[in-house]
Amino acid sequence: MIQSPSTSRLLNPAVYNQAIEMAKDLVSCSNAVFFDTETTGFGMDAEIVEITALDNEGKTMLDTLVKPLKPIPPEVSQITHITNEMVAFAPSLQSLKNALEFTFSRKVWVAYNASFDVRMFYQSHQISGIRFAPNFFAVYDAMLIVSNILQMPNPYGGFKWVKLGEAAKLLQVDLGDADLHRAKADTTLMLQILYKISKLERVE
Repeated sequence: MIQSPSTSRLLNPAVYNQAIEMAKDLVSCSNAVFFDTETTGFGMDAEIVEITALDNEGKTMLDTLVKPLKPIPPEVSQITHITNEMVAFAPSLQSLKNALEFTFSRKVWVAYNASFDVRMFYQSHQISGIRFAPNFFAVYDAMLIVSNILQMPNPYGGFKWVKLGEAAKLLQVDLGDADLHRAKADTTLMLQILYKISKLERVE
């Protein structure tokens, strides 16, 4: 087991222990899909331009660029490094419908800042005029698990939400040469973080 360097300042040991157990459950769940999306933005007209899904062992279930209906704004390409040229000949969301249904239906969904990725998932389908009802079993937010482990006080109450790269550094997960803000790199790093948390020692 791994001893967390921050347990001496835990504000809520019970929540910390629950987060460890949740991470254990997720990384051992063969029906879980760990995923991330990259998009054209954050608004109500944003669309997915890349999506990756991994199983609990880190094996790739789906990893593809997606051609959006509208161009990727230059300022977004500067962050994700995904350009309009890269998605020009990528499959459309419509052509990926069967693959997405096969990958995501009747699964436990896990994402970092899950509310955003789930919204983008459904929003992109709606924009493309695609009916999609995957009938997922549950959605878990890895960002919440990390927040409950690190327990960094939020001046507005509760614990601070920590970005993926910062979480990796604080939990001493090797970033390697990960190209953050690309879907596969972010999904892989999220899974590594959850595995790290699952091996932490409980506090009594």
